[in-house]
Amino acid sequence: MSSTTLHASASTSRLRDALAALPALAEEIGVDAAQREVRRELPFAAFDAFRRSGLGALRIPAERGGLGGSLEDAIHVVTTLAAAESNVAHALRVHFDVVESMRLAPRTPFHDRQIRRFVGRTF
Repeated sequence: MSSTTLHASASTSRLRDALAALPALAEEIGVDAAQREVRRELPFAAFDAFRRSGLGALRIPAERGGLGGSLEDAIHVVTTLAAAESNVAHALRVHFDVVESMRLAPRTPFHDRQIRRFVGRTF
């Protein structure tokens, strides 16, 4: 098995594991969502949980350190989280839009730095 095949297999495994953990993440993020809304509290813990999940790098190509997920995967993540906590999902739509813009733009030092931040779980 070549190193390229091993890398692709590991990347596929990381993506599969991250998506398999999505229902539990949605459940965690949804806990007390209605009460937070009433109290007008921002969902900081929910964003921490999302950050730990690694799904912020979902659309980053695997060869650049991301999960290499599809656009369909990103929509699935946002809609699954929206069912649990709409405020988090709304913010993540913006995140995925920025990631997509960076992903599709010509590579520059700025774009490379931002991609590294996404892969490094800054968000």
